Amino acid sequence: MVVCNAPHPWSRLSPRVVAELWRSWYTWLIATPVLGRRILQSEWIGRQYMRMNAALPFDAEEVEIYARSFREPARAQAAVELYRYYQRVVLDTVRGAWRSHRLSRPTLLLFGERDTSLSTRLLPGYESHADDMRVELVPDSGHFIVDEKPDLVIARTRDWLSR
Repeated sequence: MVVCNAPHPWSRLSPRVVAELWRSWYTWLIATPVLGRRILQSEWIGRQYMRMNAALPFDAEEVEIYARSFREPARAQAAVELYRYYQRVVLDTVRGAWRSHRLSRPTLLLFGERDTSLSTRLLPGYESHADDMRVELVPDSGHFIVDEKPDLVIARTRDWLSR
């Protein structure tokens, strides 16, 4: 499995990690019933998110394409549901619900160090819960690592899957 810029559910919660949770303020907004879909459809949050989270700036046309993609009600609702799921995972992580689970599949986690939404402080803690997991920090990438570093993601994925 290859994961790009998503934290695992075994983060070591500490005051420093909890202090970093403000970075994900937008997820709570998007997950809000009724309001979340409307905010996505307004395109404002899409534009702000692209501008905040890319280490390599997207051009104006790319930002608009991303923001407009949420105009379609079904797509906006799907994003709302996805963020609601994320919120449940965060709460389960805080409650320690994942502590008894084990990741047995070989997993590579590629993570942009310049991600402004997710802190690299969320990454330690998987070691005793994963049989074969490697975390690779990408120093010149933000949250959109697949878009920002497609060649790197492809190369690392090919390498990882060919093992």
